[in-house]
Amino acid sequence: MEYIDLAHRLLHDEAFMASCNGGTFLRMQASGPELQHLFSWDDLNYSLSCNRLTNDRLRLSTERDHDLVNRRAFRPVRDRFGRSTDQLVIGELHRLMDEGVTAVLEAVNELAPPVEKFTERMGGTLGARSSANAYVSFGHTSGFGRHNDDHDVIVIQIDGRKKWTFFESPHGHRHARVTETSGPEELKPGETITVSRGDILFIPKGTWHDVISIGERSLHLTISLVYPTVSDFIAWGMQQDRFGIPFTDIRPGDGSFQALVNDSLQFMTALISDENLNRFLRFYRSGHANARVKADFPALNQATGEAMYRRISIDAIPLDRSAGTVKIYALGRTHLLTDEEYAVLCRLPHFGGMRGHELATGEADWNAMSQRLRSLMDKGLVGKDVECRTRSVAPRDVAS
Repeated sequence: MEYIDLAHRLLHDEAFMASCNGGTFLRMQASGPELQHLFSWDDLNYSLSCNRLTNDRLRLSTERDHDLVNRRAFRPVRDRFGRSTDQLVIGELHRLMDEGVTAVLEAVNELAPPVEKFTERMGGTLGARSSANAYVSFGHTSGFGRHNDDHDVIVIQIDGRKKWTFFESPHGHRHARVTETSGPEELKPGETITVSRGDILFIPKGTWHDVISIGERSLHLTISLVYPTVSDFIAWGMQQDRFGIPFTDIRPGDGSFQALVNDSLQFMTALISDENLNRFLRFYRSGHANARVKADFPALNQATGEAMYRRISIDAIPLDRSAGTVKIYALGRTHLLTDEEYAVLCRLPHFGGMRGHELATGEADWNAMSQRLRSLMDKGLVGKDVECRTRSVAPRDVAS
């Protein structure tokens, strides 16, 4: 599958991995066939035409306006139950795009299976939460003005061209970060790149940039890579001792807080350690899914030996053991499993999958194994690696 090849290529590219690990800017190239099977204009049209998209899913913007253009594209309506919602007017969307508006289709990985596979592979391997947005433009303007993103971004130019302007830092760096200045108006334009079909950019978190259409059609994906932050770690640490120092009142008194300062410093010193950072990271990863559970009608949660199974959570933490049972933390809550179910869960990968017959030692063991898999699927901890069926599409023309 070509889209897996693209993820594989990136994850095995030394320059790309060095940029990911070091947080440095990178530009590289991918081939046309890889992009064709990842996402296309046909996929975009299908997503817009065959899904009920509201304004929280499809956003429109220009550098100076987003309210008016969104109100033009979406008509307030009521559904058949009388509930207020909005309806995308495709004809008005076409006119707005022709006028130069930029459109963003959010979480396109939930609408296009190849993009979903790509984000699962990238996020699962890099240990990040990952999703994808599709950006579309035809005009001559900036879609959002100068801005930065609070996560790393992989940009994949699917078709057309677009101009990316980065800004010089006060320290002479080619790509200024928000850590160097919070005021983008203070920065001078620096490196300008015109990306073309097949270009891939890795843009580290906090990099100031502006993206400008150049009067040509343009379709690109942005793949987000979201890692936990020190703020997340501190919040988690506070919760671990929420009735201790974090629970202490700060009361007005004689103006001296030295005792509280000393206690707080002791608390933070004990909290910030390699052991606690690794413990937090495992809890964080256990609290999030790397994939969605896919519908499998009419089979439902019936287990078969030929089906592929995968763990939905990135990790699962055992909290307590008693006779024959294990209480675990996964997907942000606790679950009670049998020892056998927990053993199966630990064997399953969170990307790819294993066939049912690989989990069973023989035909005699399959009945028990199928019951364990059924129980884990009922709890939402395991899913079948179901290939989503999409419309049949003729080969696409990807000429420049």
